[in-house]
Amino acid sequence: GMIAEFPSSTKQVDNWGTEINGTEESKATVTLTSDRQHLLQIVESNDPIDFRHARASCIGPDCLAVSWGMGDGWVVFYRRIRPQKQTKNGRKTQQKSHAGDNVIETGWETVAI
Repeated sequence: GMIAEFPSSTKQVDNWGTEINGTEESKATVTLTSDRQHLLQIVESNDPIDFRHARASCIGPDCLAVSWGMGDGWVVFYRRIRPQKQTKNGRKTQQKSHAGDNVIETGWETVAI
């Protein structure tokens, strides 16, 4: 799957709800899960999937529980992994996916289902 992380809001407002510091544009960081290929196979197998039932919960800064809306509601636990840089011989040490011109790295490893 793909996980989007949005930065926390740092806006300050006065008692009337007016923003004090102006607006700051913030972008989400998108990373892949280590089981992405397996999830795509499930989607392509025509098993009943209802993404309206997908849910996620942040258990800690580096741990997520995700139900992708598949099967009987099974939950996948992920831990954050730090993307590794390429080795000296040019071989990649982490899976990457190209979406348009952007490179998306694997940032979440499956721990338990």
